[in-house]
Amino acid sequence: MASFVDWWFVHELAMNGEPNHPKSSYMNKDRLGKLKAGPVWDFDWETFVPRKAKSFTIKDAIYYARLFSDPAFVAVVKERWAAQKPMFDGISDYIRSVASKIEVSNEIDAEIWPYPASQTVNGDEQMSFDDAVERIISAYETKLAWLDTQINGM
Repeated sequence: MASFVDWWFVHELAMNGEPNHPKSSYMNKDRLGKLKAGPVWDFDWETFVPRKAKSFTIKDAIYYARLFSDPAFVAVVKERWAAQKPMFDGISDYIRSVASKIEVSNEIDAEIWPYPASQTVNGDEQMSFDDAVERIISAYETKLAWLDTQINGM
């Protein structure tokens, strides 16, 4: 059950709606083992979009509506959230540290793969690198606080 909870955390915190179109939802199983969620996959469309920061992104996607109707699953969600929340609190600093390492790569990527101004997926394509990073962090922090309230209220 923990793998399904953790998989859900990743998608909710990233505001990744791909599991609403389950072509990118994967599970795995060791031989003679139990089914596990993962790996997480496909984070290109509308991740870290601020308008999605105060609502569930995939709580009713695929089989999660059924899982959340089970008190045992909800108990594991609350338990794992309490245990992992301190790590989630450090993600903004981690994003900033990685951003400083990849800024030059971002510039080269933009030269090789220019993004048409008329096209938008996440709404940050035409932003400066620094503004896009801060937008990700702001959306993440808003979602983290909102999700903390929701999970603690379950």
